[in-house]
Amino acid sequence: TRKTAEEALRQSEEVFRSVLETVPSYILSVSRYHTIRFLNRTLPHLRMADVIGQNVVEFMAPESRETYREALERAFHTGEAQEFEGLALRPEGEPTPFLIRVGPVESGGEVESLTVVGVDISQRKETERALRESQEQLRHAQRLESVGRLAGGVAHDFNNLLTVIMSCSTAARDRVAQLPDEDALARHIQQIREASHRGTGLTQQLLAFARRQVVQPEVVDVNALISGAHGMLSRLLGADVEMLVGLDPGLWPVRIDPGQFEQVLINLAVNACDAMPQGGQLRIESSNLRGPAVPDDGEGGTGEWVRVVVTDTGAGMTPETLNLAFEPFFTTKEVGLGTGLGLSTCFGIVRKAGGSITAESVVGEGTTFRIDLPRSLETPRHEEASREGGGDGGTETVLLVEDDDAVRQVTRDVLEGGGYELLEASSGRQALERFRADDRRVHLLITDVVMPGMGGAELADELLSRDPDLKVLFLSGYSPDDGRLGELVDRGIDLVRKPFSDAELLTKVREVLEGHAVSSQKGATRGNGGHRT
Repeated sequence: TRKTAEEALRQSEEVFRSVLETVPSYILSVSRYHTIRFLNRTLPHLRMADVIGQNVVEFMAPESRETYREALERAFHTGEAQEFEGLALRPEGEPTPFLIRVGPVESGGEVESLTVVGVDISQRKETERALRESQEQLRHAQRLESVGRLAGGVAHDFNNLLTVIMSCSTAARDRVAQLPDEDALARHIQQIREASHRGTGLTQQLLAFARRQVVQPEVVDVNALISGAHGMLSRLLGADVEMLVGLDPGLWPVRIDPGQFEQVLINLAVNACDAMPQGGQLRIESSNLRGPAVPDDGEGGTGEWVRVVVTDTGAGMTPETLNLAFEPFFTTKEVGLGTGLGLSTCFGIVRKAGGSITAESVVGEGTTFRIDLPRSLETPRHEEASREGGGDGGTETVLLVEDDDAVRQVTRDVLEGGGYELLEASSGRQALERFRADDRRVHLLITDVVMPGMGGAELADELLSRDPDLKVLFLSGYSPDDGRLGELVDRGIDLVRKPFSDAELLTKVREVLEGHAVSSQKGATRGNGGHRT
């Protein structure tokens, strides 16, 4: 009936109206003169009467109006649908990206009007931007990984060369020990030794950059580490930045990897230098702290701490930048000038040592970093004494495995000079054969970590399964991506960094054979155990 038909039409119109008002897109009917004839829902803060009859192009941002106008005209003239992305104006004036679709409506064979659908794509654009950033970060990380592998490999080879140079110069020094100090030959030998020590520092920096350094926490005097890095930091900062140091002479010892602590100082100094392009001051201070450390995660802790404060007079950071300062890949530097990994690396190193690192900054005044490390109850080992001392020998049998002929030769000479009996091998497989074939009981395995074929960690694992009482000492200055090596070191197996001096090697060998080296790695600290990771 007619009444039924009218009710059906009314319901159909109601459904159509509900659909139009519910869809998140804007749907418009546009006349031949680009005026708005119909709009499914009004814009925020605008009445429908303020929109109907207005030129639709005027609702676009100025830079998108010509594109919109051309799309409308093409649709009218060709009768074909059009699509483009443009910026529409919000009532508050902010341009918003929209996907615009234009469809012709024909009447009598001609385009009478256009239906325009506008879809807000700002969220999609933000997602695309975030995806591009993450992809760029991934590419950047992959480039860093490639450079890191190259740097690690170069440092490994240089460490082998420096080991030979240091050992041979030590032997030459001992030969000419009877000559007067002013003798030219003795001076030249001493210069070789000093140059090799400087080279050691350079390779450690390469390995720190490559994140391939062997991490060995030990009890250290932070003041000595800061003083030792003073010259290098001054060169990094340049002539325009004055470096001031204020160290507490009664500073407690802490347990941390010396190379990693130096890396923290380097990263903070580089950041400070970048923040002071016109020059300024960098101040490093140390002090003892009793009570709560500065929490970096809301936890804090009580105990005894060593605090290191690094302060610059640079540009400072805004609160927003400060909140993101320790995030990986976050950087305010121009593309190509920063990795965004410096402060996140510092954060990881300090947390792994059981400590905390925090930052305060004021724009235009500078930035202060506070590092709190738990006090150690042990006495620091004096590096120079062990490096230059004589070192004790012994009579045990040692299996020496080293693929570099020159390093193996000088290491053998040092060990034989200390009274040890030697078995030699140039590879892991050859070492297994020597171990099986020789009747003598091997007391100590000394092996390089990085070797072709069977590496040092795999070799140690194999020999320990045959003789659980075997002592093991790794020789390396380069840490490969080998989980087995980490497991063995965690179990207490010791390691000597290349390049090493004769005295360091002999001292460490004696410690391992007598069981002292393992216990020395398990020292106590006093502080907040909750910060350990």
